[in-house]
Amino acid sequence: MFRQLNKTTLPGQAVFVGDSITQEYPLEEMFRGHMTVYNRGIGGDTTKGLLTRLKESIFELAPSKLFLLIGTNDLVFGDPNAMHVPGNIGICIDEVKKRLPNCRIYLISILPVNNTKHPKINHDAVSIRSNELIRKVNSRLQVLAEEKCITYIDMFSRMLDDNGNLALEYTREGLHLSPRGYEVMTNALAGYLDGSET
Repeated sequence: MFRQLNKTTLPGQAVFVGDSITQEYPLEEMFRGHMTVYNRGIGGDTTKGLLTRLKESIFELAPSKLFLLIGTNDLVFGDPNAMHVPGNIGICIDEVKKRLPNCRIYLISILPVNNTKHPKINHDAVSIRSNELIRKVNSRLQVLAEEKCITYIDMFSRMLDDNGNLALEYTREGLHLSPRGYEVMTNALAGYLDGSET
């Protein structure tokens, strides 16, 4: 599907790549007035899956800005310590730098979850994810970003409530974002799209 869509895209724009959190992000509506933004999120995707689709999700679009938001599904489907996540994302970054040397890369932290007993929470969706593990993986992603000379964007901290969980107003069911959650993310990312933040 992406290969067909890519025939109508313009090079030099922004691309968001990730899992269902990206797939559900109404990018075109929320970033209207900024540069053109293409959504290449796939529900259920992992960092390993991302490595199999670099061509159709990134290279064919030749973006000037790439936003990576992926890794939460690795916490469920892969190594229980998820320490392969920085390695896989590192491979992605290296490949993008090799193929698109002028592309600015932004690595967004894995978002927090909410697994409390609030009736809104869907425990099947949140599954075994924990904010403790997410913090550990994010700390490695931050180091990775520094090593690769790319920008790390800490959305994890922005999404927390006073108890260290994903704020209820920002989530549909403890994992995915609500419209308010996407609004918070958009406000944090807008400066990177319009160039006021690097």
